[in-house]
Amino acid sequence: MEYQIQGNKTVKRQGLAIASLVLGGLSLLCCWAYGLGIIPGLIAVIFGVISVISGEGRARIMGAIGLVLGVVGIVMALVVLMYFISLINWDNVTLYNLSQIQYIDPDDPHQIEQWLQQFFKMDISGMVN
Repeated sequence: MEYQIQGNKTVKRQGLAIASLVLGGLSLLCCWAYGLGIIPGLIAVIFGVISVISGEGRARIMGAIGLVLGVVGIVMALVVLMYFISLINWDNVTLYNLSQIQYIDPDDPHQIEQWLQQFFKMDISGMVN
């Protein structure tokens, strides 16, 4: 929505401000999902900057809030993503170890768990069903 008349005021970019607010909140909700919150966070930041620069009144306020939520969502998603990456045992991520999956019986959870355990620094026993 480019322009919308409300009384005597012309409000610019209110649609982008609302989208920024919604996407910023979504980035906070998705920040724990392996970096998935980065995507809506980036879009929220872009829309928020546009709304803050060219918006008026409520559109500018909503854009600023969406901008802040987007930045916080991106930072939290990056922290969570870095934590998950730190759990990987990169020394064991080799083509040989990855190719060994072809010798594992897919119906045996214990074999699957043993194969997966080599790629993590933490104990994952009990996490595989």
